[in-house]
Amino acid sequence: MKAKCCASTLLGLVVALGDDAGAQQPPYITLETAKLQPADAAIHDSFGVAVALDGDTLVVGAYGHDLPAGQDCGAAYVYRHDGAGWAFEAKLVPADLQPGDRLGLSVALSGDTALVGAYRSGNDRGAAYVFTRSGSTWSEQFKLTASDGIEGDHFGYKVEIVGDIALVGAPFRDLGMANRAGRIYCFERIGVLWLDRDPIQNPTPGSSDLFGEEMDVDGGSLVVGVSRKNTQAGVAHLFRWSGTAWDFEQTIEGPDATPGFLFGGSVSISGDRALIGAWQAQEHGAAYTFMRTGTNWTFEDLILATDPVPGENIGLTVCLDGDRSLISGRHLELDGSSYFIEVHQLAAGTWNLETTAVASDAQSGNNYHNLDAQGSRFCVGAPEQALPQGAGTGAVYVYDITPTGTWLDLGFALPGASGSPSLDASGYLIPDSVFSLELAGARPFSTAPLIAGFTALNSAFAGGLLVPYPDIIFPLFTDGLGSDEFHVLWPPGIPPGFSFYVQWWVSDPTGPMGYAASNALMVSAP
Repeated sequence: MKAKCCASTLLGLVVALGDDAGAQQPPYITLETAKLQPADAAIHDSFGVAVALDGDTLVVGAYGHDLPAGQDCGAAYVYRHDGAGWAFEAKLVPADLQPGDRLGLSVALSGDTALVGAYRSGNDRGAAYVFTRSGSTWSEQFKLTASDGIEGDHFGYKVEIVGDIALVGAPFRDLGMANRAGRIYCFERIGVLWLDRDPIQNPTPGSSDLFGEEMDVDGGSLVVGVSRKNTQAGVAHLFRWSGTAWDFEQTIEGPDATPGFLFGGSVSISGDRALIGAWQAQEHGAAYTFMRTGTNWTFEDLILATDPVPGENIGLTVCLDGDRSLISGRHLELDGSSYFIEVHQLAAGTWNLETTAVASDAQSGNNYHNLDAQGSRFCVGAPEQALPQGAGTGAVYVYDITPTGTWLDLGFALPGASGSPSLDASGYLIPDSVFSLELAGARPFSTAPLIAGFTALNSAFAGGLLVPYPDIIFPLFTDGLGSDEFHVLWPPGIPPGFSFYVQWWVSDPTGPMGYAASNALMVSAP
């Protein structure tokens, strides 16, 4: 008899029925906790083309947004998590924004300061705007421009901020005879002013390098990807902040550097580790980690998709946060133009798949263009997503990486007429989600009580073991195949680490003392 227990009883559990029976669940899953789009979303806004997450605040760029002043002015939106969900806080639009400025292709966030690039401003000369928050009110603080900027530099194509230091990429900047070699400008906040500091130079300037197109900063460390270098084999440059300037540290390349791999097409840095994407490497794409010891960077590991498939383009976007890496790729199992995220965790020197994420409403063209992560939360921009407003409206998905709980097979089956009954489990230990216990290989049409207990009795019984102390007994029955199922809900408020034990006993005249028993499971809450 298949049974379901209400959430108010002892055993409540989790999501995702239908996992492989008998396998212990992965320790984490991703829960899509929000899909964000602004109230004034419109066709071709490209909301989500850039995202930046810091604590409970999220900034999203929408560089195709139209304003009363004209088309493609752009905008940035701020959301704040209030403990229960994400709430819109502000729309960032500078006072002098003009049609075609394309504000929001890049955004950055550090505490209560946001930096938003407008790379098409001033006939493609470019600009970047600093906004600051007081309470819940955002105000424009400063407009950054290159003192030597010229039309076509695309200053503001990429921006980063850490504390009082702002970095603004101008990837189309010419350097001597090297057209579009690129440059990164540095600014430091003193009071309410932002002062020029020495720009960061391309260490090996070459035509069409587009240095400053892709970069990431963490504390005093900076990585800059130059995927077009060396016939698009690609390199990445590392810099360190000295307190007054960014000093060049090292140039790295993939250990399998090959023209066309586009190593450096996406980059991320966290502490002394850098993650570099190469979405055309090895036919399916890859990501590479490097570690710094002193001032020396060395290759650490190669991260591939769990089941790499040609054309997946793993490494289109990457994000590194401590010992957790996030890497996007094309979801060929759907339609090839929607995307997925793989989350890997570093353990004992190896990057292991932790969980994956695909938009709940994944659709053709649902391109994950940018992502950011902090702790157990990450956000993904899908600027090409078509919404009711029209194509390219865009959206942002927010995910929480959630521990699932575990169950441990303790063994101790007691054979009967049909052999040893087998108890398997499936699901996740997440509040208000379904968890299943499944019995197989037992005597058909038999009384089969499911025994649950808070403590392990481990009492010998006719050649087997009764594992749980029987705090609760659920009177159940096997079907004509000698099977049964029990589905329960895991209630909210269960303390972390809470454990209980379950075992199925089956009336069986051929078994010792007239019973057979399944293996036992110890179930532990996350």
